[in-house]
Amino acid sequence: SIEYGQPTVGDACLAQVDVARRHDIMRNHSATHLLQKSLRAIIGTHVSQQGSLVAPDRLRFDFSHNAPLTREQREQVSQMLNDAILANYAVTIKQSPYADAIKSGAMAFFSEKYGDVVRVVSIGNNDEVPFSLELCGGTHVQHTGDIGSAIIAEETAVASGVRRIEALTGRGALAYVQHQADQFTEVVRILGTTPDQATEQAARLVSNLSETQKSLERAQKDLARFHFDELLATEQPVNGVPILVARAQVQSIDTLREMTDWFRERHASGVAVLGAILNEKPVIVVAVSKDLNARGLDAGKLAREVATIVGGSGGGRPVLAQAGGKEPGKLDAALAEARRLIMDRLKV
Repeated sequence: SIEYGQPTVGDACLAQVDVARRHDIMRNHSATHLLQKSLRAIIGTHVSQQGSLVAPDRLRFDFSHNAPLTREQREQVSQMLNDAILANYAVTIKQSPYADAIKSGAMAFFSEKYGDVVRVVSIGNNDEVPFSLELCGGTHVQHTGDIGSAIIAEETAVASGVRRIEALTGRGALAYVQHQADQFTEVVRILGTTPDQATEQAARLVSNLSETQKSLERAQKDLARFHFDELLATEQPVNGVPILVARAQVQSIDTLREMTDWFRERHASGVAVLGAILNEKPVIVVAVSKDLNARGLDAGKLAREVATIVGGSGGGRPVLAQAGGKEPGKLDAALAEARRLIMDRLKV
């Protein structure tokens, strides 16, 4: 690093490798070779490298495969990978004519160009059948035990027929495990239990929460039904046609739609226009019985017309439609306009 001034040609300098960083890269690089071998052994020989990244903090390996790894496959790959690390295989590097290296079974990436002499990385204590044999120009550990351990952190899709594994080794794996352990300790504290009982306690809380949520939904539906009955009681039929135009207090658009179902259950013929403010935006649902379509009432057209008042758009079928907008302060005006349009088309 330069502390002051500018370097010039001819200045004396000291080149020094960041040893800790280099060792991190070496661990991840050698682990990449072991990972590819493990994938080919567990998933199939169709697996081939489609891209990779070897960084100090992680390794990334893209490989050809058309489906996510199953839980069992992922566990088997991880087991084989770590077994190879624990076996403490020797990592041998030698120069070899390209043709001889390929003949010996060394894996090569044919998108790359190789010279007449290549660098062959062999991992294994048996020279006749090494665990892994690849053409590679990168830096590696001397024995797989130097890697320490490897953790598959993530497996995702990156393209059609291409999967990606993110893995950690050495110090990165240790930091990952420590972080997971810290997270688990915090979860145990929040649950107010012991590590051995954490899973059971979490399952019990999830079950209780699910039951509570169902009870809340039932209570909200009962409340909405009571509220709907209150709204319905305020409306009177006009020339024999039931008309309900009202602002409702609901928690979701689904409840607003359900209220129109309740209206139709009460009245085979009629019009319901219900509005509400949801997430600070106006929403309107319009329901028109089929017999009234012939009298000029179309739910879709009515929704489009009132939507302009709340600064939005609407539409739908002649018997059921929806509108939404951006101006909640104009919801009451939109409902008033809906009532006027209904009266006009029914010639009341």
